[in-house]
Order: sequence, then structure tokens, then C-alpha cells
Amino acid sequence: MPYPADIPGSQRVFLSDPATGLPYGASNPIPTGSAAAAGSTPLTYRQVTDVSTSTALPNIPGDATVATVIPDGAGVRMRKDGTAPTTAVGMPIPVGGGVKLYGAEISAARFIQQSAGAILNVEYSK
Repeated sequence: MPYPADIPGSQRVFLSDPATGLPYGASNPIPTGSAAAAGSTPLTYRQVTDVSTSTALPNIPGDATVATVIPDGAGVRMRKDGTAPTTAVGMPIPVGGGVKLYGAEISAARFIQQSAGAILNVEYSK
């Protein structure tokens, strides 16, 4: 199969680091992680250890624009419309899975564990 650049009318695109101008590659890998990928600045971390009932995210910093939520211990259900989820109704998020919430979703989101032992790991960013 030919490279797209070998097809008439197409061109190759090379990504480079805007800070250094160097092309990304083995010796200059593309940055990963929430702050690098989203251009965000981490603010604080919280751990929610009781999600046995519908629970909102705690202690949201006033300048937070993003919340990254990753459950541990057991899966959770989530709703972003301010309505309480149940153990059977809501978007399921498995252990180690995650969700990013933006703007008003951060304060509207509600979580509940699907089975005992769920913990929410939350990072707030701006």
C-alpha cells in the first residue's frame, strides 16, 4: 500500500515540538498525560472514599475547568445532568476507566458505586 504522500495531490505532515522546533520521534517523543495533551495545569487531587449513595465531586476549586475521575476498587455509575444515578442506571465507568468533565459538568456530575468498595480518584485542572 502506498504512503499517502505517494498519492498524487497528497503530502506528508511532520509534527514538531513547538518549543524547540525539533520533529517528534524516538529521541523526542510526543508528550502525553492530561496536562500535556490538554494544555491544562493540575490544581489539586481529591479521593472520594464513600460513594455508597449518589455523590457529587467534593471541594471543587473555583478556577477548575476540567476534572479527571478514575474509579478504583469497584466500578461506578455516573450522570452529568445533576440527576442521581443508581447502581443500575447511569453511565458505567469500570475500575481503571475514567472520564473527563468540563465546565458545568464538574459540579453537575453525580456518582454511585456499582458494588461495595469503590473509590473515586479526582484531579482538578484549569
